[in-house]
Amino acid sequence: MTEIKKARKLKGLTVYDLAKSVGVTPGSISRIERGLVGISPAKAKKMAEALGLSVEQVLFPEEKAA
Repeated sequence: MTEIKKARKLKGLTVYDLAKSVGVTPGSISRIERGLVGISPAKAKKMAEALGLSVEQVLFPEEKAA
């Protein structure tokens, strides 16, 4: 499970809830969570705020902090 999906579930948000707050479709959230597509910096900021993550964690979810 990706960091984005974990954070969404911890916040008790559905894909639909997160999509609405970010301004994208639920399908887009699903593809972002699976790492199939990227996200614009502006949308990443909205997602980060909704999930309590940093923008970097949203933009680069595969990178782990050292």
